[in-house]
Amino acid sequence: MSTPTPGPDDRATGPVDPTPAPPAGPDTPTTAAGADAPTTATPAATPVSAAPRSRWRRVPRVTGRRLIGAGLVLALLVVGGVLALLLIPGGGRDGGGRDGGPGRGGPGLASEQRGLDGGPGGRGGPGGGGPGGGGEGRGGEGRGGEGRGDRGPGGAGRGDDAGAVVGAVRSVGAGTLVVARDGAGDVPIRTDDRTRVRGVTTELTALTPGERVVVRVSGTGADAVAASVETPRARVSGTVTLLVGARATVVGSSGLTTAVDTTGLTTKPSVGTRAEFTGVATANGTVLRADQMQTLPEPGR
Repeated sequence: MSTPTPGPDDRATGPVDPTPAPPAGPDTPTTAAGADAPTTATPAATPVSAAPRSRWRRVPRVTGRRLIGAGLVLALLVVGGVLALLLIPGGGRDGGGRDGGPGRGGPGLASEQRGLDGGPGGRGGPGGGGPGGGGEGRGGEGRGGEGRGDRGPGGAGRGDDAGAVVGAVRSVGAGTLVVARDGAGDVPIRTDDRTRVRGVTTELTALTPGERVVVRVSGTGADAVAASVETPRARVSGTVTLLVGARATVVGSSGLTTAVDTTGLTTKPSVGTRAEFTGVATANGTVLRADQMQTLPEPGR
């Protein structure tokens, strides 16, 4: 077997170096055209700055124990306020009538008053359930009150009404009012300085025989007393058909005839006058004692 003869080009360059050239890396300088070409400098690495601190501070978390503690404190405050309202004496309900009223006193509860005579009495005040011995109110005990004092602020209210007497005044005396009760006989009722008169007449001495009254009575038996006397107002409207002195005969639209006493009127009616008369029923309800008259317009006008 013959050895190949190298060509002219191979002989000129000489033997080939079997060691391969190292690969070009990023830091390996690159030559231009030959060994004498200038090398390029590697740029310096850019320094990395630290991340800036946040301006916000971390808020500590509210633990469950703190929430439970705050809730317990709030609940204790609420319970303490309620207990204080319940235990502090005074400030009873306002007795909406003549006897009971708001008061600031001892722990005595006032007895209840109903009807025209008022509502439940307040806790004792001056003359009523203040500090001191137990005084009795009419019809019920005003515990913790000193004396009766039903009329003073916060005094013990009178007891429950035994009932009302409706009828006409028979007579008025010192401490006694006799009423001819409707459908029954005469009923004597005891009065005192606390008995009130309401309505057209405002004084016991001004009541006249035959005047219609509604008497509220408190208590029973020997303790029964007139708490209030009301003189209700009566009203009649119609045409004056007859006039004799101060007595007018008025016929209503229903045909009922009523006698009207016009003595208390400033302007007197005449026959044919259509008017509405207001006043008090007297003579056992058969005569209207008028104190007001309002003329009514004629039909068609």
